[in-house]
Parts: sequence; structure tokens; C-alpha cells
Amino acid sequence: MAAVKACAADPEIARGDYGWPGLHSWLSEERWRAWAPKAANDGGAVVAVRFAGPAELRADVLAVTDQAFVTGYLDRSAWGDGVVTPATGYTRDKLRLPAVAAVFQRHGVVLAEPAPAHAAQPVAYARGNR
Repeated sequence: MAAVKACAADPEIARGDYGWPGLHSWLSEERWRAWAPKAANDGGAVVAVRFAGPAELRADVLAVTDQAFVTGYLDRSAWGDGVVTPATGYTRDKLRLPAVAAVFQRHGVVLAEPAPAHAAQPVAYARGNR
């Protein structure tokens, strides 16, 4: 439910820049994970997600975007050895914006392709439910 609320609050979804994702693909392709809060190890309490990479990189991206952008896209991306791995392809596309790409280039950061959540599963339909 938290992922649905976060997606609905996403500025671009709310403005109608992008249509609401199709429910089937949103669930089956685990696209909801981009909006899901991380759970702490203290009984499942929800905690804020924060970018694991250098604070200077986050601050420089914030300087050319805004807090909603950083929270929604950079903070939800993984970090390791100078590589930002976005949660989804949509997030990757947002992090390719020219201003953000220039920040990544200044910092020597590589933007990776998102790791697939899982292999695509075939959809089985009951007879008459197509």
C-alpha cells in the first residue's frame, strides 16, 4: 500500500506527465519496487531511503534538480564502486537528463542499466477470462 501511495504522490504521475502504470505489469514486473519504502530490521518499521553513494554527488544532483527528484530517483538507486544502478528503466531514463548526466560525468560516475527484478513469468488465463 505504501508503494501505491508513493506512486500516486510522484510529481510526474500526479501532473499526468506519464499515465498510471498498467496494474498487471506494475505487479508482475515488480515496477512497484521503485516506490516501495525500505523496511528496517526493527520489526519492519518503514524508514526513509537515502542514497548510499557520496553525499557530494547527491548534493550536486539536488542543486540541478529538486528534492522530489533526488528522493524519487537517486535515493532509490543502488551505489557501488562509482556506479549508480537505478531501480527501474523509468528511473534510469530520469537519471539520464542532461543536467544530471553532467553531474555524473563531473564525478566520474557511471549510470548502469537496472537489474531485472526477476525473469518474466508467463500469464496463465483461465478459459473464458481473456
